[in-house]
Amino acid sequence: MDAFHPVPVKVNPDLQKERDAATFNPVELTYMRDGGKDNTARRRRCELLAINDPDLQHKDISFMSRNERYSNAVRKAVIIARKIKEHRLNMKEKQLYIS
Repeated sequence: MDAFHPVPVKVNPDLQKERDAATFNPVELTYMRDGGKDNTARRRRCELLAINDPDLQHKDISFMSRNERYSNAVRKAVIIARKIKEHRLNMKEKQLYIS
């Protein structure tokens, strides 16, 4: 976990080797993809809100029935709508939080 990757992730060693050999700055590529440094920070803030929200956690959907998956999706949609209002997210942030 660092400033650029707020969520700890275990990376495959072969993948990390390829990333380390890149001839470009991956952080700059991220900024370009997001439309700037501020947008990257905004996206990461929204990601952390969603990832760390205990209300949005659930058991593995592979083990849920169709009705449980539907109920869970509806429950999460209601929670997300409340969180968007609670955190006063603008339209762009709403899209980031939902995706």
